[in-house]
Amino acid sequence: MVLSSPGRLAPKHRLLAGVAERVAESCPVPTLVARQNEPFIQWVRGQRPLKVLCAYDFSATADAALAYLHELRHVGPCEIVVAQVDSPWEEKSRLGIPGPLPLAANPPEVQTVLERDLKEKVASVLGDPGARLRVESGLGRPDARLIEIAKEEQADVIVTGAHQWHGLDRLWHVSTSRALLHYAPMSVLVVPAAPGTVPGPIPAVTRALVAVDFSDLSRQVVAHACGLLRLVHVVHPRELPRGEYETGPRNARSGTLHANHVRACTERLRALIPAEAAARGLTVEVEAVEHWNPADGICQAAERFGANVICLGTHRHSGWSEPMQGSVTQAVMKQSTRPLFVVRPPPQ
Repeated sequence: MVLSSPGRLAPKHRLLAGVAERVAESCPVPTLVARQNEPFIQWVRGQRPLKVLCAYDFSATADAALAYLHELRHVGPCEIVVAQVDSPWEEKSRLGIPGPLPLAANPPEVQTVLERDLKEKVASVLGDPGARLRVESGLGRPDARLIEIAKEEQADVIVTGAHQWHGLDRLWHVSTSRALLHYAPMSVLVVPAAPGTVPGPIPAVTRALVAVDFSDLSRQVVAHACGLLRLVHVVHPRELPRGEYETGPRNARSGTLHANHVRACTERLRALIPAEAAARGLTVEVEAVEHWNPADGICQAAERFGANVICLGTHRHSGWSEPMQGSVTQAVMKQSTRPLFVVRPPPQ
């Protein structure tokens, strides 16, 4: 659907702009709210490419918007910029990156991971590296920075997904598409996610994160998960050898003991790598992660690694004892949005 709207640039047409925004937020098909006609006329005549900024945030609706660009390029050539505006506090916490938080930009470790993930997603959907990527931090609402990026790129149109909240849901959810429709001076194309569908190609498992607790079951988990993988064991920040823990302030001796324990755990992880892994050309990395909570440490390590799947073992329990176990597997299942591969021990 195509509608014309002057946006906020012409207050006397505010009623017309409001109608276009409401239609775009509720229409079940992609809806273009056009504010300048000339770029589209020149594009369909083959006089120049269409300059497109795609707002992306790794949601299902953003996937739908990105997939729509793949179809849009069949109409005519497009210069595509995919922009992600993130919250530096949230991303630093999600990835478990230590150190102070710069206010001006993402820390280098966070920026590297975000750019890697966006590059892989865009390549998998669009099928070529032609699109340019911009990953930037923002302390406020993402729509304001997205509009600034669109101005800097001289974009003809912003393409965005839409959750299409209705009723009271509109009060509890911040809508980026609604703000872009209301404030962006350029045209906006809103793409809803089709219900019951999963946009994008079939995901390939190229990186698996395997959480290990050095139990007998761990070896089975590693054997099941062999591929391009990383073995991870979460070490308590105050854990010492022989199952002891620091009880007072850290001193030189306890610090040395803890560091030696972390190195010993790393070597134990290496010992779990199957002998045939190298012969099969498998790349296996190991990491001893320090964290107070094993589930949080596993989830953050998976985000840093960009794991396609998290592999865990779970011990068999029955009756009243099962909820008392405080299952790390269940906690990871609740926290992580990544697929889980759970390995159970064989029946006794």
